[in-house]
This record gives sequence, C-alpha cells and structure tokens, in this order.
Amino acid sequence: MALYVQCKDIEGEATDSNHQKWIICDSASLPVFRSIPSGAVDQQRTKGETSLGDITLVRQLDKSSPKLMEACALGKFNKEVKIEFTTTTGGKTDTYLSWKLENVVFTGYSCHGNSSGEPLPSEQISMNFTKITKTYTEFDNKTGSKKGNVEASYEMGANKA
Repeated sequence: MALYVQCKDIEGEATDSNHQKWIICDSASLPVFRSIPSGAVDQQRTKGETSLGDITLVRQLDKSSPKLMEACALGKFNKEVKIEFTTTTGGKTDTYLSWKLENVVFTGYSCHGNSSGEPLPSEQISMNFTKITKTYTEFDNKTGSKKGNVEASYEMGANKA
C-alpha cells in the first residue's frame, strides 16, 4: 500500500505511473467531530455542530519538504489537494480510497530527526479545508476488477453533505 498527495506547485518524488511527482506519505489522519450539547438526550444529541479537524500527514523528508514548510509558514492556499491511498491488485496499482480537499490552507509543519540520520527525518504536515469528498472504490478480491464506488462529502459553513 502507498499513500500519495498532490498539491499545486509542490513536486514530490513519487514514481508510480499514476502518481508521477506526487508527494509520498506514510500516513494520513482525518478527524471529523460532532459536538453534542451538554445535557442533550435522545434526538437532541443530533443538534450539535460538525467540525472538520486538520488533516495530518506523516512522511519522510524529500525534495518537497522545503516547499511544504514554506506553504505552512506563508499560510499558502490551494484550491484543491488530492490524497490517494493505493493497493496492488492483479499486478497493477489501484486507488481504493481518495480524499479530495477544497479550499486548503497549510496550518502546521514539524520536522523530527536524529543524529544518526536513520531513518530519514520525518515530517508532520497539517492542512485545514472547507470541503471534502471521500471516495472508496471496492475491488473484487479474486479478479481485481472494480466493483463500484461509495462516495460521501461534507462542506463546512454550508453544513451539508
């Protein structure tokens, strides 16, 4: 399994044929929270507000690192960022989960290393966004063929899916 991120004007080192020059990541975290009013019972608990937490990416240092740090320091805006989780089926790489983020601002960057240089220094990058579309692609385990997609989206402010 591999995880790739595509950000405008930030070139990564991915060589996968479907993700050339995308940013390679080790993990991604997507928090979605629903606040529940204090003392709420039964269906009253659905009246809370949804908030989308910052997506956090963990990755190893590469040529995209300086630009990712700069994007955070400048509060760089990206109209769209794509994150794709891939797997190998039938000898080819397929995306089984994708997150399309809209109105993205880089909100955090930290780099962690040690004196030995092994493993490579790691980074943690955070991004805030106003809309997300999440698509899961189901594959047939025997043939590797696509069976279909399940999609959901949410837009902050509009409070709608």
